Amino acid sequence: MDIAGLILGKVYIMFQYRGKSKAGKWIYGWFVKGTDGYFIFTDGFIINPDFPEYHYQGMGCGLEDRNITDRYEAMQYGWEEAINEFYNNLPEFIEVHPDSIAMNTGIQDKNRIDIYGSIEIDGELTHGGDDITLNYGIPPITENLSIIWTNQEYIGDFSVSGWWMKNKDPGKYSSSLSKDYEMDIEIIGNQYKEK
Repeated sequence: MDIAGLILGKVYIMFQYRGKSKAGKWIYGWFVKGTDGYFIFTDGFIINPDFPEYHYQGMGCGLEDRNITDRYEAMQYGWEEAINEFYNNLPEFIEVHPDSIAMNTGIQDKNRIDIYGSIEIDGELTHGGDDITLNYGIPPITENLSIIWTNQEYIGDFSVSGWWMKNKDPGKYSSSLSKDYEMDIEIIGNQYKEK
């Protein structure tokens, strides 16, 4: 893994994501699109850094012990120590299949399990979102749906954006996902199929 590529890549840190690792395990955390792959890291160091407090008297510690008196040598020593500290505190980055990546919707199913939805990455919709059943109405109606994020879904003449429960049956209606459905939804699987 190229650490510089991760730093230069795009970090998605607002919400929790999941993706399937190359070893076949679901990884939960923050999503990073690096220059050489797609990664989930499980530590929130970018969101909540836990750096030691700066102390002006402590900045010179170690210089005298190493007989460093030249300011350029002192600067190099400080830089090397800072870089070493940075690398020692990096979280574990786990490479995941890009098509398996999904984002937490902030909504749970009736069993209090977080629902994840497929998202768009590089112009393509992933297939990592959950498949659900929605039970509603009298008499009860059961719909089989997939959770996706959409920037533009059309219902007749209307266009909507947000989390969407896309009906697997093309002849039936789809609907936006909301907390109002939490007690009527149950996760039955996810859309990702290993290739």
